[in-house]
Amino acid sequence: MFVSIDPAVPALVAGYMRADITRRPDHLRVGPFLVGLNPHTASLGHNYAIPLAGATPTQAEIAELVSVFERHHRTPRLECVTGVAPRAEAALIAAGFTVDQRLAMLACSPGSGIERPVPEGIVASAIHDAGDLLDAVTVQNEAYGEAASAGSHDVERLQA
Repeated sequence: MFVSIDPAVPALVAGYMRADITRRPDHLRVGPFLVGLNPHTASLGHNYAIPLAGATPTQAEIAELVSVFERHHRTPRLECVTGVAPRAEAALIAAGFTVDQRLAMLACSPGSGIERPVPEGIVASAIHDAGDLLDAVTVQNEAYGEAASAGSHDVERLQA
Protein backbone atom coordinates (compact mmCIF):
# COMPACT_ATOMS: atom_id res chain seq x y z
CA MET A 1 0.00 0.00 0.00
CA PHE A 2 1.30 3.45 -0.86
CA VAL A 3 0.47 6.35 1.40
CA SER A 4 1.22 9.88 0.37
CA ILE A 5 1.91 12.26 3.24
CA ASP A 6 1.61 15.99 2.81
CA PRO A 7 5.12 17.43 3.36
CA ALA A 8 3.65 19.75 6.02
CA VAL A 9 2.61 16.80 8.26
CA PRO A 10 6.04 16.10 9.84
CA ALA A 11 6.41 19.78 10.72
CA LEU A 12 2.91 19.80 12.24
CA VAL A 13 3.68 16.73 14.36
CA ALA A 14 7.02 18.21 15.46
CA GLY A 15 5.19 21.45 16.30
CA TYR A 16 2.77 19.55 18.52
CA MET A 17 5.69 17.88 20.31
CA ARG A 18 7.39 21.26 20.77
CA ALA A 19 4.16 22.73 22.20
CA ASP A 20 3.81 19.77 24.59
CA ILE A 21 7.24 20.45 26.04
CA THR A 22 7.11 24.25 26.09
CA ARG A 23 3.80 24.31 27.99
CA ARG A 24 5.62 22.72 30.91
CA PRO A 25 6.70 25.44 33.34
CA ASP A 26 10.13 23.88 33.91
CA HIS A 27 11.11 22.93 30.37
CA LEU A 28 14.71 23.52 29.36
CA ARG A 29 16.60 24.34 26.23
CA VAL A 30 19.93 22.54 25.90
CA GLY A 31 21.73 23.49 22.69
CA PRO A 32 19.43 22.57 19.79
CA PHE A 33 17.13 20.50 22.03
CA LEU A 34 14.02 21.20 24.07
CA VAL A 35 13.80 19.07 27.21
CA GLY A 36 10.70 18.20 29.21
CA LEU A 37 11.27 16.50 32.55
CA ASN A 38 8.43 15.48 34.84
CA PRO A 39 9.28 16.01 38.51
CA HIS A 40 6.71 13.41 39.61
CA THR A 41 7.71 10.36 37.56
CA ALA A 42 10.73 8.88 35.83
CA SER A 43 8.43 7.31 33.20
CA LEU A 44 10.03 7.45 29.75
CA GLY A 45 6.81 8.75 28.23
CA HIS A 46 6.94 11.86 30.40
CA ASN A 47 10.65 12.64 30.18
CA TYR A 48 12.21 13.29 26.82
CA ALA A 49 13.87 15.82 24.57
CA ILE A 50 13.21 16.80 20.99
CA PRO A 51 15.63 18.30 18.50
CA LEU A 52 14.61 21.67 17.11
CA ALA A 53 13.97 21.98 13.37
CA GLY A 54 17.18 21.73 11.39
CA ALA A 55 19.22 20.77 14.46
CA THR A 56 22.78 19.58 13.90
CA PRO A 57 23.92 18.92 17.46
CA THR A 58 27.56 18.79 18.37
CA GLN A 59 28.97 16.02 20.56
CA ALA A 60 29.44 18.61 23.35
CA GLU A 61 25.74 19.60 23.14
CA ILE A 62 24.70 15.96 23.27
CA ALA A 63 26.96 15.37 26.29
CA GLU A 64 25.34 18.40 28.00
CA LEU A 65 21.89 16.96 27.19
CA VAL A 66 22.81 13.60 28.74
CA SER A 67 24.15 15.41 31.81
CA VAL A 68 20.83 17.24 32.31
CA PHE A 69 18.92 13.95 32.27
CA GLU A 70 21.39 12.32 34.64
CA ARG A 71 21.26 15.25 37.12
CA HIS A 72 17.48 14.76 37.28
CA HIS A 73 17.81 10.97 37.62
CA ARG A 74 16.09 10.41 34.28
CA THR A 75 16.97 8.20 31.31
CA PRO A 76 18.32 10.27 28.40
CA ARG A 77 15.67 9.87 25.71
CA LEU A 78 14.56 11.71 22.60
CA GLU A 79 11.51 11.70 20.40
CA CYS A 80 12.35 12.78 16.88
CA VAL A 81 10.54 13.49 13.66
CA THR A 82 13.58 12.80 11.50
CA GLY A 83 12.28 14.76 8.51
CA VAL A 84 12.36 17.94 10.60
CA ALA A 85 15.89 17.46 11.96
CA PRO A 86 17.50 14.92 9.60
CA ARG A 87 21.09 15.44 10.82
CA ALA A 88 20.23 15.02 14.51
CA GLU A 89 19.85 11.23 14.33
CA ALA A 90 23.35 10.62 12.95
CA ALA A 91 24.89 12.86 15.62
CA LEU A 92 22.94 11.11 18.39
CA ILE A 93 23.95 7.66 17.13
CA ALA A 94 27.58 8.78 16.95
CA ALA A 95 27.25 9.77 20.63
CA GLY A 96 26.02 6.30 21.59
CA PHE A 97 22.24 6.62 21.34
CA THR A 98 20.31 3.86 19.61
CA VAL A 99 17.03 3.87 17.72
CA ASP A 100 14.47 2.17 19.94
CA GLN A 101 11.44 2.43 17.67
CA ARG A 102 10.74 3.87 14.25
CA LEU A 103 7.02 4.47 14.12
CA ALA A 104 4.95 5.12 11.02
CA MET A 105 3.44 8.56 10.74
CA LEU A 106 -0.23 8.27 9.92
CA ALA A 107 -2.24 11.18 8.63
CA CYS A 108 -5.50 11.82 6.88
CA SER A 109 -6.85 14.91 5.18
CA PRO A 110 -9.81 16.77 6.67
CA GLY A 111 -13.01 15.09 5.53
CA SER A 112 -11.31 11.84 4.49
CA GLY A 113 -12.01 9.98 7.74
CA ILE A 114 -14.27 6.94 7.65
CA GLU A 115 -17.22 6.86 10.02
CA ARG A 116 -17.45 3.66 12.02
CA PRO A 117 -20.46 2.61 14.10
CA VAL A 118 -20.01 2.97 17.84
CA PRO A 119 -20.62 -0.34 19.67
CA GLU A 120 -23.71 -0.34 21.83
CA GLY A 121 -23.07 0.74 25.40
CA ILE A 122 -19.87 2.65 24.56
CA VAL A 123 -19.78 6.40 25.04
CA ALA A 124 -16.80 8.39 23.81
CA SER A 125 -16.57 11.97 25.03
CA ALA A 126 -14.10 14.50 26.29
CA ILE A 127 -13.82 14.59 30.06
CA HIS A 128 -13.01 17.63 32.14
CA ASP A 129 -14.05 16.64 35.65
CA ALA A 130 -11.00 16.26 37.93
CA GLY A 131 -12.29 12.96 39.33
CA ASP A 132 -12.77 11.49 35.85
CA LEU A 133 -9.31 12.68 34.79
CA LEU A 134 -7.77 11.09 37.88
CA ASP A 135 -9.55 7.83 37.02
CA ALA A 136 -8.20 8.03 33.47
CA VAL A 137 -4.61 8.52 34.66
CA THR A 138 -4.99 5.68 37.16
CA VAL A 139 -6.00 3.35 34.30
CA GLN A 140 -3.13 4.64 32.12
CA ASN A 141 -0.61 4.10 34.90
CA GLU A 142 -1.75 0.54 35.36
CA ALA A 143 -1.80 -0.16 31.62
CA TYR A 144 1.74 1.17 31.14
CA GLY A 145 3.18 -0.34 34.32
CA GLU A 146 3.79 3.05 35.92
CA ALA A 147 4.81 2.56 39.55
CA ALA A 148 3.75 6.03 40.71
CA SER A 149 0.23 6.61 41.95
CA ALA A 150 -1.87 9.09 40.02
CA GLY A 151 -2.26 12.46 41.71
CA SER A 152 -3.35 16.05 41.32
CA HIS A 153 -0.22 16.82 39.25
CA ASP A 154 -1.46 14.31 36.64
CA VAL A 155 -4.89 15.95 36.56
CA GLU A 156 -3.23 19.36 36.08
CA ARG A 157 -1.10 17.95 33.23
CA LEU A 158 -4.17 16.59 31.44
CA GLN A 159 -6.11 19.80 31.97
CA ALA A 160 -3.22 21.77 30.43
